[in-house]
Amino acid sequence: EISKHVTYQKNGRIYGHISMLRAYERSWMIHHHASRRVQRGLAGFIVLKQMMDYLNDMHGLPSANMDYVMSYFRPQNKFPDRVFGGFARAFRDPQACSLDLFTYLPYTKFNCESRLPEGWTLTLCSLFDLWELNRFYSNYSGGLLIDAMGIGQTDPQEGSLRKVYDRHGFFRKWTAYSLKHEEELNAVLIVDQSDIGFNLSELLNAIKVVVINFDDLSWNVLSMAIAQLAHNFDTEKVPILCYPFQYVESRGIPYEKQYYAWVLNVRYGKKFIEYVYNKFRLNRE
Repeated sequence: EISKHVTYQKNGRIYGHISMLRAYERSWMIHHHASRRVQRGLAGFIVLKQMMDYLNDMHGLPSANMDYVMSYFRPQNKFPDRVFGGFARAFRDPQACSLDLFTYLPYTKFNCESRLPEGWTLTLCSLFDLWELNRFYSNYSGGLLIDAMGIGQTDPQEGSLRKVYDRHGFFRKWTAYSLKHEEELNAVLIVDQSDIGFNLSELLNAIKVVVINFDDLSWNVLSMAIAQLAHNFDTEKVPILCYPFQYVESRGIPYEKQYYAWVLNVRYGKKFIEYVYNKFRLNRE
């Protein structure tokens, strides 16, 4: 219900592996895609194709909860950038496959409570706040990430994801908060939480920040808002993923690295595999 794995084995030795985790209500995250050389180095492509074939066959069943598949990767990581990023750039339809750039900043907790300046509030997102977020993202990106995370459409806690994890003895939840100035939405902060075993390079145990008002929101105020949410994490440093990248760049905020958030509508899975085989001239047999 929450994880899928494909391995490529030959003579008792594993040459390729790929896994998926049910990260959100109807979205699965690819992770731990690795391979060693065998058959001209194709093990990585073989397990990727097997996983996509599985998604193509299963996504039509509502109970499979497989509308989207997603992956995070560093821009300088050549394999996923050529395979995943290459398809998004070549297909040129962000409603089929989208690519959004985040910055990663490890945030050290403040030693004391940080109070927001007068006129600023940090509260749970209302349905109207989520609608505003969806409108901003649609205009700015036009991609799939907000839909894949299940944000902006219904109650963010609707559904069974947390209950499914609980049933298997694991923990998974996310909560969205709105940061406002004089009732105007400036940013949405999404507290993503999971067990350490599901941390996946801290991508599911982090605060994701979507900045909506570039002009009004200073980094100082945003930092105070983050500090108020940092108590949800036991670690001294809290991973922050900030979007859009241009906000961090325009403020001159030092960051550690960047991640692309790649999302594919599973209905286009066959198109994706066709692209991979044509691009890399792979034998379909």
